[in-house]
Amino acid sequence: MDPHEHISDSGISRRRKVTSITRITLIVVLLLLVLGVIVYDVEQYVSISMLKQKKAVLENLVAEYPFRSALAFFIMYIIFTSFFIPGSLVLTLAGGALFGRVLGVVMVSFASTIGATNAF
Repeated sequence: MDPHEHISDSGISRRRKVTSITRITLIVVLLLLVLGVIVYDVEQYVSISMLKQKKAVLENLVAEYPFRSALAFFIMYIIFTSFFIPGSLVLTLAGGALFGRVLGVVMVSFASTIGATNAF
């Protein structure tokens, strides 16, 4: 038996183990995310009425922290799109209302494309 064969078999075995652990972790995270969406009824927080109620607060946050707000919005949009969480329409409208037409369209376009790509 060649000693190099044993090493390569061991390396393949480790890669399979890491891949299995990664898959299991991903499945657990996805299940927890779905459970969180169901338990906390995310749709009630991402609605047009909630957007109207919190518009002044959100506008102040965007004015005070423009980069952080844009980044948070971008990441949130990707997450909503990637995991098919309801509320993308409201987020699209919020992007235009909070960041303006041009920046809102650019952020929504890129975030929705990235989210859709992640979904598949």
